[in-house]
Amino acid sequence: MPNWCSCQLTISGDKNTILALKERAASGSHDYVGPFNKRDDSMDWGSFTPIQMEMLMKDDDLFRDKREHKPVFSFHPFVPVPREVMLAPYDSNRLKEAAAKYPEWFGRFPNLLSGYDWEHKNFGVKWDASDAYISDEGGSDDHYSITYSFDTPWGPPITFMDKLAALYPTLNFSLSYEETGMGFAGDVEWSEGVCTGHDERECENEEDEEEEEYSEEEG
Repeated sequence: MPNWCSCQLTISGDKNTILALKERAASGSHDYVGPFNKRDDSMDWGSFTPIQMEMLMKDDDLFRDKREHKPVFSFHPFVPVPREVMLAPYDSNRLKEAAAKYPEWFGRFPNLLSGYDWEHKNFGVKWDASDAYISDEGGSDDHYSITYSFDTPWGPPITFMDKLAALYPTLNFSLSYEETGMGFAGDVEWSEGVCTGHDERECENEEDEEEEEYSEEEG
């Protein structure tokens, strides 16, 4: 299990633009599918020919998030995972094994990354946002804001935020994060599509807090 980084993202600006972003954020995350991602060790990748794999790549419904209750905020609708990545093993070691065993298919994608590595490269963290919820929302048509609270593994999703801000240059973004396990926190701002400031600071980690509580009880 990773150390979880607590994030609060506030987005402000034009109401209609924010509501469109809100709808997009809740449209569902990508589903890693295909022979290697069904968690069935008996399934043989070799039974899927390149022609069949090409058909899978074109199947829109295959990759759609079919959950009844989708997360309110996902990175995937803004920075989509390529379909060849979602059809390949999520784990990098299993991807190397599959590429060596089935070069006819994997040879078509010489720079293919595993899902783990792709998300880390494009999000700055190895997974999508977890346990997301809307903690505040409201305002006028011209000055509207929404605040999302969510967790990410080991640190804040700065790389994803750079991409999100670039998609919505008319909006302002403010991200506050805290990772108490390693004792760091910070505040980041984006305006007109670019990062305008990043203040980092130390914070008390969980072990320090437990030691302080223990000392107080002993005293």
